[in-house]
Amino acid sequence: MLVRLIALPMLVCIALCAAADVGPVDSGEGEVIGVVDGDTIDVLLSAQTAMSLGFPRRKNPVPIRLRLDQVDTPERGQPWANRAKQALSDLVFRKTVRFRIVEVDRYDRAVAQLFIGDVWVNSWLVEQGHGWAYRRYAEQATFLCTLEERARVARRGLWSRPPNEWKPPWIWRKHAPAQVFVPSLKECLAASSRPPRKR
Repeated sequence: MLVRLIALPMLVCIALCAAADVGPVDSGEGEVIGVVDGDTIDVLLSAQTAMSLGFPRRKNPVPIRLRLDQVDTPERGQPWANRAKQALSDLVFRKTVRFRIVEVDRYDRAVAQLFIGDVWVNSWLVEQGHGWAYRRYAEQATFLCTLEERARVARRGLWSRPPNEWKPPWIWRKHAPAQVFVPSLKECLAASSRPPRKR
């Protein structure tokens, strides 16, 4: 059953996303045709939507890869990675979604805010315990860090695992030696206050 984001009407979503300073031409909608992992999807755009985003004129639909903004879900091989991917798939696969592109990262993925109905998918993943607030890119840090803290206290999703498995994906990707990472609301807010790095 779809659990909708608590107290986040669509108008609030629009207001939050306005902070990204991206013009209307970078927004659109399409059908999700693939779920790569817990925070990356493939969306099929109509030819008209693709043209509005700067693609060459064409007749056929165009696929585009979207990396969800401000959230980081477990990587392949990490505890909860498959469940995070499945949760995202259950929510959006083969459904029409709306998106707002905020930038393009170094892997040529469009980094985006994603919506389905009145659900802001990026924050839904954090709220349900399927992902972390992505500290260095969290523009809505207070909101996302609070959602993460509530999920952790409630032991939802990945937070139901033993604390020694709570390794942030951004540390996992560096293949860093085993270390104790103690997430908290204070830690999240402090880390999010640092100047963001280039993706």
